[in-house]
Amino acid sequence: MSIKIYQFDAFTSRPFAGNPAAVCLLPGAVDAEWMQQVALEMNCSETAFLVARSDGDFDLRWFTPACEVDLCGHATLGSAHVLWEAKLLDTTREARFHTRSGLLTARRVNGWIEMDFPAEPARSAETPQGMLEALGLDTAVYVGRNRMDFLVEIAEDSDLRRLRPDYGPLSQVEARGVIVTSRSADPAYDFVSRFFAPQSGINEDPVTGSAHCCLAPYWSRKLGKTELRAFQASPRGGEMTLRLSGDRVLLIGQSVTVLTAELADSVSPKTAQEADERKTYQQKAQDQFDRLGTRIDDLLGKVETKARSGYQRVAEEIREKRGNTGAKLSELKSSSGEAWKELKPGFEKAWQDLRQAFEKAVEAFGR
Repeated sequence: MSIKIYQFDAFTSRPFAGNPAAVCLLPGAVDAEWMQQVALEMNCSETAFLVARSDGDFDLRWFTPACEVDLCGHATLGSAHVLWEAKLLDTTREARFHTRSGLLTARRVNGWIEMDFPAEPARSAETPQGMLEALGLDTAVYVGRNRMDFLVEIAEDSDLRRLRPDYGPLSQVEARGVIVTSRSADPAYDFVSRFFAPQSGINEDPVTGSAHCCLAPYWSRKLGKTELRAFQASPRGGEMTLRLSGDRVLLIGQSVTVLTAELADSVSPKTAQEADERKTYQQKAQDQFDRLGTRIDDLLGKVETKARSGYQRVAEEIREKRGNTGAKLSELKSSSGEAWKELKPGFEKAWQDLRQAFEKAVEAFGR
């Protein structure tokens, strides 16, 4: 079965702007390792993976090239856009996504996509050592953090746009990333921001919907407004409208498809059931090896104390076969996808050879 994958630009109305991301439409649940490999191959800030549910909703997960993340705005926006554009969901229907951050919804309104996300307000926090220096800042108006990111407000829009962070030290800050924001010098927008996340494999994210779940309550409180216009001042740039309602934020933006493709059959995903089969066998192999190893240690210890004739030769043979079996086991346990099935016969032969050598030693010395 062919697996469709789309690449789109989110929070923009024109190609080659906004935030590029990918969405992969899957026939069912698959191994997380495979999704991570696809995300690394796509090398977008996020790749989304969608699985249709029996109730008409969708399961949605997001991966950067380095890790899975709990929340992603632009890849959710693009996922809804792709479902409607590919006619997998009627444009009059709301897109409903089940995620690690709960139920997220999106709907089309006059050519725009409105997403309903949880607000993620920041609280005042101590400034991590070296964070401001890594950003190239001397001072900050405010430093806070929520469950994902640090939030830093600075005084001038122009200073924000000139930031050139040192990503090495910045990657040591213990958070998903760092949001830097200021009031906008352009009257078309209420505030501007940038988002840096070398910890998550993204030095600078072009446009970050989930960061605006933090920015919306922050600027709403400061400006006394519940509807805000925001611009993310990355090199690609992107914009959105925000509406704050209690503990929810409406993120409103647009998206443009730039690429439609199919994954080659040779890299088709393995189901979660097949992944469980591999992990179960790997654990079974480890248990077998450990149990036999305990018996070998016990036997060799007893024989060595008796200094029985021929001990050295048999002991060396067992140790050699044990080392070979251990190496085969290590290869098996580090394998992914279908590779474990090719390594399975080699491990089983090595284990049988080791067991036969042990039984031979028992026969010679165990009585």
